[in-house]
Amino acid sequence: LLVSGVNGAGLDIASARVNLAKAEFKACGTGLKAGGDSSVVLNSISVAGCGTGIAAAGGARVFLSGSAVRDCAKGAWLQGGANAAVSGCVFENSSFAGIYADNGVCTARETVLIRNNIGVFSDNGAVTTLYRTEFSGNRTGVKADHRARVDMKRCVVRGCEWDGIWCAGEAGLKLEFNEFAANGCGIKEDGPCAVKAVENKFISNKADRFSRLNSQAGSAVS
Repeated sequence: LLVSGVNGAGLDIASARVNLAKAEFKACGTGLKAGGDSSVVLNSISVAGCGTGIAAAGGARVFLSGSAVRDCAKGAWLQGGANAAVSGCVFENSSFAGIYADNGVCTARETVLIRNNIGVFSDNGAVTTLYRTEFSGNRTGVKADHRARVDMKRCVVRGCEWDGIWCAGEAGLKLEFNEFAANGCGIKEDGPCAVKAVENKFISNKADRFSRLNSQAGSAVS
């Protein structure tokens, strides 16, 4: 299946169960859209050059594996309680975010996020779980805001121009056994947030950890 040049959604799924493999979506407004109580299983999907690669809203559930989403504004956009499980995928060169959990739920395992403006953005009460996922060359690796929650374990965050992790807005983060290397800042607490950090490794960051609330005259704290 090849869908190309559709102004709206290349494939619009409403309250249906769909299994799709080896499909390609190019230059669409949205590559694939799922709503209602849909259950969508996607394997070996390629999405490129879309406004939003994969969009899910409401009670939709999306299972995405072995797929690549490149050169979109938002790689995946999860809204209003949508739930996505992502494994073994690549999100690359997203101008807004590779994965945008916007009051949605997302679990990503063994996935690579590379050269995105933001790798994963957990926002507006979203719940995001990241396990053995790699962030490389993003402007910001993970962003958490507006009471979002992030649980991140055994991930690698390297080469982020600004921050490996940025948080504010009363977000809550649990960070365990991660590696932060060669980032502008490893973990930046830029406003009210709760960060529990256990056994993380910091290598050659300009600053390992910065807290605006606890800093004096902009000094970095680790």
